[in-house]
Amino acid sequence: MHMHKAFALTVLAGFLLHPSGASGQVPRESTFDCGRISLSPSGKSITYYDLGRGFRFEFPADWVGNRVILSDPADNACTSPFHCPSQILVNPLLAASDPRFYVSEGAMVTGTEAVNGLQWTALSWPNGRRGYYTYRDGVAIEFIAMPFGKSRAPSSTALAAMTQILSSFSFLDDAARLDRQIASLRTGQKLGSLTIERIVPGKGGFGGDMAKVEFSGRLKLTGTVGLESTMGGGTSGYFFVESHRGNAAAIPQLSCPVEDVENILPRRVTFSNQEFAQQQFGKHNWYDAEATVVVEKVVETFSSGGVGASVSARLVGVPEKNKTPP
Repeated sequence: MHMHKAFALTVLAGFLLHPSGASGQVPRESTFDCGRISLSPSGKSITYYDLGRGFRFEFPADWVGNRVILSDPADNACTSPFHCPSQILVNPLLAASDPRFYVSEGAMVTGTEAVNGLQWTALSWPNGRRGYYTYRDGVAIEFIAMPFGKSRAPSSTALAAMTQILSSFSFLDDAARLDRQIASLRTGQKLGSLTIERIVPGKGGFGGDMAKVEFSGRLKLTGTVGLESTMGGGTSGYFFVESHRGNAAAIPQLSCPVEDVENILPRRVTFSNQEFAQQQFGKHNWYDAEATVVVEKVVETFSSGGVGASVSARLVGVPEKNKTPP
């Protein structure tokens, strides 16, 4: 299964199990990794704008959405308190060649449609899902309208929204796209407060990383050191989460013209030397305490999901920390 689809369906399952009052958890407007969902200037539609993966489209103004799911809160095929609105999944992927990932999803091709100069492959699934797929210049995208209630088919509302999405869809020729930003990086380049030491290209596509970027230099960061329990009885390993605004400029990150600094999620840095981290913070099943840490050998791993990266680093020292977690 396409990795973004697996994630999308997981989110979808969680969404369907919430009481109807929880539908407000899906915002009408939101900011995500180098993207934004906001009301259009006309007020008659909502614009989904993703610079990190290079596309935009519009959907109905009375719908709500996040990065992977668009839905109509006025529709409900379930009996209260459950909420099952009309929904469309958004499933993009950066790939050097056309991945045609709908083949591995068990989709049947029912035809092709040309809309605004783009050729879309029309898809259907045995369980009633209907979708459209296209690929151009390194970006693949698929929209899937989910079955509504017991009808085993999308609602007319969802199909109308799909028509609006396709008719307004366009790819963005912008240097902020993740793969183009990675291609422009050079060894010896300064990024944040560190210097790029090595760039390791990835295979991209399904389950593959776009690149790993290794940095030289040290960072002194103030924030929270955490440790989480896992379902199997183990722990996540110690990690650092920034809470000081000055860290944002220090930790290397790619540019994003649409990001609002107030809405950027805190960066998480996983310590690559867990044994040393345990010597500093102790052996716990759970830990959460303010600290100032010094790290080196920072590595950022970029997936095809956007300009944000997962970050790991070697813990060198802990100049300040709370003696016990709160």
